Amino acid sequence: MKRTAILFFFLCTLSYGYAQTSDTLQGNDKEYRETLDRLMLVSGTSTALRAQFPLLMQMMENMLPDVPEEVIHKMEDKFGDLFFERISDLYTPIYKRYLTLEDLKGYIAFYETPLGKKIAMTIPTLNKELMEAGQKAGQSIAREVLQELKKEGYTPTTL
Repeated sequence: MKRTAILFFFLCTLSYGYAQTSDTLQGNDKEYRETLDRLMLVSGTSTALRAQFPLLMQMMENMLPDVPEEVIHKMEDKFGDLFFERISDLYTPIYKRYLTLEDLKGYIAFYETPLGKKIAMTIPTLNKELMEAGQKAGQSIAREVLQELKKEGYTPTTL
């Protein structure tokens, strides 16, 4: 009987400690997500994502030519917020693997400086231009590789 009482007391103590840890973690998760959302806002990431969603809907509109444009726009309005909520759900654990809550706060502090604001404003355009330059370089190299393969007797259909 004494053993049972000790075991019961031990299990209650253990589960009480676990429940507190779980609540604390959930509170930290909420703070982390809110801080990440703030970072995405000040860094310009939210703006970039908001620009991507209409492109996604445009692709859907192209894939579904029988659906009237106004219906697509209605869906865009309806699912826009859900898209950003899910993106945040997906991004949070990824960021947590690499950055602490304090890291995020420091990152936000940087983006609130004049240089950080300038970077947030220029990064979308800079990334677009860098991607275009990378595509041009890739296309150029691909042409050269194909020419070299043709010299070796290969054609794209036999690769």
